[in-house]
Amino acid sequence: MKLVLFLICFGIYSETKISTDKVFLSPNHDGINDFILFKIDSNLDKISDFSLSITDESNRIVKLIQADKRRQNKKSFLTSWLVKENEFVGLEIYLPKELIWYGTDNLGKPIPDGRYNYQLKIIDLNKKEFSSEVVTIYVDTISPYAKLFSENKYFTPNNDKVWDSVNIKQDLISENSDRWFGSIVNDSGLIVKTYTWDTRTIPKILSWDGKDDRGILQKEGVYTYTLKGEDFSENSFSISLENIYLSRSNNNFDVQTNISSFSPDNDKLKDTVEFKILNGEKNIQNWKLEIYILDKEKKEIIKSFFGNSTPHILLWDGKNDKGKLLSDGIYFYNAKFNLGKNEVESSLKKIEINTVNKQIEFLISPKEFTPDSNFDNDILEIFPKVENLKIKTWKISILQNYKVGGVSKKIIFKKFRGIGQPNKIFWEGFSDKGILIHSNADLEIIFSFRNELDQLKFYKVKEFKTGVMVNFHQNKLRVSIPESIFSKDQSNYISEFKSIIKKFPGYKVEIQSHSKQSGDNLQNMKKTENRAKFIYKEIFGIEKDFGRYTYRGFGEVEPFFTADNDYLQERNDRVDLLFFLPKTISQ
Repeated sequence: MKLVLFLICFGIYSETKISTDKVFLSPNHDGINDFILFKIDSNLDKISDFSLSITDESNRIVKLIQADKRRQNKKSFLTSWLVKENEFVGLEIYLPKELIWYGTDNLGKPIPDGRYNYQLKIIDLNKKEFSSEVVTIYVDTISPYAKLFSENKYFTPNNDKVWDSVNIKQDLISENSDRWFGSIVNDSGLIVKTYTWDTRTIPKILSWDGKDDRGILQKEGVYTYTLKGEDFSENSFSISLENIYLSRSNNNFDVQTNISSFSPDNDKLKDTVEFKILNGEKNIQNWKLEIYILDKEKKEIIKSFFGNSTPHILLWDGKNDKGKLLSDGIYFYNAKFNLGKNEVESSLKKIEINTVNKQIEFLISPKEFTPDSNFDNDILEIFPKVENLKIKTWKISILQNYKVGGVSKKIIFKKFRGIGQPNKIFWEGFSDKGILIHSNADLEIIFSFRNELDQLKFYKVKEFKTGVMVNFHQNKLRVSIPESIFSKDQSNYISEFKSIIKKFPGYKVEIQSHSKQSGDNLQNMKKTENRAKFIYKEIFGIEKDFGRYTYRGFGEVEPFFTADNDYLQERNDRVDLLFFLPKTISQ
């Protein structure tokens, strides 16, 4: 999809193209279409302004990506010598080669699924405005989803009308246009049976009679049924039902496990395996379930269960009859049923013990995350690396540590959720409520998930801090540090403030101190006035305003937040470095 803008700039004919490689955006953290990349191809270089607007069907702007208009000394060798402290750096805006949208609004919140329009606007150096055509794109975050269940995964297709087929219940959450693909695979990995449906035609109960696509009855053994769903936005989902056993005998007895492998390592995840005994007869006198090692047809029994009345479920913790935990490997099991006159056996099956360490590691980039919309380190990328785990659903929570009256507290600042293995996560620095994180925030990442048995587990996987942010709003620049953070390392922040002031020459600068809203008004005012005066003196070495530099204590009259909540009130208690443009200068 390409849009072309024809611009006349200094009498030169100019062509600008904006293009996207997709029509659908699906920001659900599955690694497919999680963001949309707008590529801009132009022979224009320096311009006056640009903006990319995303609007909903009511023409309301949900996302606006604009040029950065900070007059900043880039600290090159040339500018460091030529630009004086009381002079402005020239405002230079260049048309970017590409822009990225992550499917969020201006407060970092996910937008609803639906149809959206985008448009690029450019103002050239002659102050002429040009706009691209309005183009439609679609946001679709909802993946097809299904659950599979079978009461009996053992069947004997011998036409005796007892367990002649395996019946698989298929529960879907899906749109009518979603496509579904089913396949049955044998223990050699070969596909023997395939199905294709859409949501309207897929059966709620799939019955397989043991035959392949040619109608030939398959050999005895273990089979797996896999159901895959996909939509037109390339969202996909896959789920499997393992350990389906096709028996060619006439016995209506079997033992099934809820999982094909387990890890008895006391981490509360798959520490035991369930054996479910299926019994099609009523006159059983006694039974025995044996677990053993097979070595060149030599059978060594390591664990036995037995009784008279048939139990429904047996639990095994991976230990032998002497209570010793077994080593990793493949073990075999079957059950014997005494019917009085004769004895029958269930089919031979295997179970795996696998206690290989689970690998959970999270990497982040950049190292210094500063989401202040200057197109530099604005997006935090979180890279989960998870191995030896089957994940059904997951949640990544970003927690912030803060202090109130010297007491450490935590708050859940941002949450991400998904299905299956998590892919790369993009964070723009906003909370779930649309609040931007502050400078030098102390953060940690908590990873939680449910496995195929619906067991829940939490892991603390990463600690990190944001950098110092210079936020731009209404032609003003603001650096804001919570007092609780500033007071821990005053000398370092004084040096940081000096460096930031040098980065933005020519601006009027005010050192500000603000308090939270609780407490006595007069005391809050006095405290902030003294704090602003102290910081000002540390930076400039004097206690009086001079030139373009001032200081001021505000007390509680200009809070960021008015909610009666200790976290937000602590953010009101802050030190600010504010940069103003003189009235004679405009952006």
